[in-house]
Amino acid sequence: MPSPAALQSGPPLLNFESEDGSWLTVAPEDAARSGFDVVPLRHSDLCNHLLNPDEPVSFQINNCKAVGGNVPLEDGSVTVRSAIKFRFGCGPVGLVLNGWVPFPLADRRVILADRNVVNAITRSQAARSRQEDRWVDSIPKGTEVSPLLHVLEGSKTQQQSFDQVLGELEQAILQLAHARPDLRVTPMTSAHISGLMGLWQDLREAYPRNLPFLREVWFRLSQPMNHRQRLDAENFVLDAASRAGISRSSLVVVAALSCIHSNSQTTNIENRIRRPGWAVLKPRRSFLERYAYNALMDIFHLEILLRAAAMLGEGEAVLYTCDVGLAAFWAALAPSAPRSLNDRELVAQSNDLSALYPALSGREIDGLIARLGCKA
Repeated sequence: MPSPAALQSGPPLLNFESEDGSWLTVAPEDAARSGFDVVPLRHSDLCNHLLNPDEPVSFQINNCKAVGGNVPLEDGSVTVRSAIKFRFGCGPVGLVLNGWVPFPLADRRVILADRNVVNAITRSQAARSRQEDRWVDSIPKGTEVSPLLHVLEGSKTQQQSFDQVLGELEQAILQLAHARPDLRVTPMTSAHISGLMGLWQDLREAYPRNLPFLREVWFRLSQPMNHRQRLDAENFVLDAASRAGISRSSLVVVAALSCIHSNSQTTNIENRIRRPGWAVLKPRRSFLERYAYNALMDIFHLEILLRAAAMLGEGEAVLYTCDVGLAAFWAALAPSAPRSLNDRELVAQSNDLSALYPALSGREIDGLIARLGCKA
């Protein structure tokens, strides 16, 4: 099978080369698109990718046009089916509406990079000799990176003042420019700063509601459960959400319910990615606010991605992360576009939520969705 050879900056072009020497270059059929129409992959594909990083990842790109090559070229729209093999392990995962796409195929207008991705880029060249960071050098020149998530989370695992957020932003911009001057950091105009303040205010308002909720359910989520105990724990979580003033369909509640309706209680990588709620919340027997802060920031990152998708349209935003748990939760959720800019809850979802609630049958999942007040 052919494999992608290069993702170039400027007008998007994707080159394919095969072992027999044939090659093909394609571009998006719609010249207005900032990236390729890559069909999002599923949670099962992510599990296989993370557990078998040396194996190629199959993918499909729709709505391409052939612009060069030494094979017969077709007129009109072309669909490309191929596979990509990674030289430096898995690298980051691109979270998009309806699933995920492997790096670097998630070429979108807005690239949101979380803290671990920004840290990997800004680490020195010597530090990037580690296998897990080698992917950084394959980021195409001219790629625009937004450190928005990085600065909102901060480095202290606690809430920040807006002045502290601006300080984190200034430092991140300088570090990215020093580490990779060939990348473009999203410019911080007055409109960007205003938007950043709006997101910071959203976080300040949501955190005092979400923190007591997690404190109340934290220990319960960390315990192994049989079928009867899971039903009791589900009611406990939904009642705690009501007491905290949190919607039953909010992402933090959905993640807590996913913790409950999972099968395994071990902590190796396979069971982390197959227990997506547990993987993103990481509940422990003892509650510490810094643990909850990290979990809530991950949830907030996904809400920002949903908001960006509502504002820009499907196919125009991607969140790059190296966090296995965050990627597993999003891929199991696989949400479609939210209904409005302010709607950051689970208002639309895939038809198959079995990866999110692996201990439940299809009928039981339908019942749970009805109790949450969501459409299946």
